[in-house]
Amino acid sequence: MARGPGGRAAGAGRRPPSDGAAGHRVPRPLIAVAVTLVVAAAAVGGVLLDRRDGVDARTADLVAAEEARTVEDAAAVTATAQDVVDVLSPMAESLAGPSPAAADVATWTADVAALQDRLAAEPGGSTAANAARSALRSTVALTGSSLEAHALAADAPEDALAVRLGAHAADLGDQALRSWVTAATLVDVANVDAGLGHVHLTLAPGVGVDH
Repeated sequence: MARGPGGRAAGAGRRPPSDGAAGHRVPRPLIAVAVTLVVAAAAVGGVLLDRRDGVDARTADLVAAEEARTVEDAAAVTATAQDVVDVLSPMAESLAGPSPAAADVATWTADVAALQDRLAAEPGGSTAANAARSALRSTVALTGSSLEAHALAADAPEDALAVRLGAHAADLGDQALRSWVTAATLVDVANVDAGLGHVHLTLAPGVGVDH
């Protein structure tokens, strides 16, 4: 056996090479770091899931609240439309015809003015309800203009002027009735959009304004 300096056999005192697994052990500090990262990732994932669940719940609440407001708006504009029916029905058949009696015109003018004030004070709502309310305001405004023209026709100093004013009043009255058809349709749409079903409103029979 070959001996090296000092009489020791060559290779004596050397540790035998270890196998691959034993030679590449992961230091314990690195294991601790890895475990910490895994735990942290799991915690973050849980937080994100909880946050997503919270967002979903909030979204559902917002949708439910919006649907409730849509129903309320549809009910409110339907009540407004019924007020319009109650006020305009007595005069509907006279709007597009010959000038009614002066006393009737005076009474109706006061009623329409009060109705306009109520409509002007109503708050806005959903898009569908706002469209219906706008059409109702137009109907009432045209009715007021028609009544004003009827009153002027009744006081006209000349027959020819009275005829022209009467024709103008009748034209405005016809516009009011046509506006009512649009308003009633939009009220119906607002109710359907809110899931309340169809609403059929009638201003007066026999004047082309049934809906």
